Amino acid sequence: MSLLKDSAIYVIGEILSKALPFVLLPYLTRSLGVEGFADYSYYMAIYVLLTFFITISQDGSISRHYFVYGKLSQG
Repeated sequence: MSLLKDSAIYVIGEILSKALPFVLLPYLTRSLGVEGFADYSYYMAIYVLLTFFITISQDGSISRHYFVYGKLSQG
């Protein structure tokens, strides 16, 4: 039952995170205008790319650090 509960929480969170930009799209396009929304889209694309390159293989490095050094590294 815990797997079902955890999955439901994950799915609800994903739906909310995808629905919020979709719901705000008409408001942003109306309030920012064409040029303002283009700037917003440009900066969001840069943000996503920077986030990708900064966090690339972060999970792998954390796993490797844990399994190589284990509890010896307390820092």
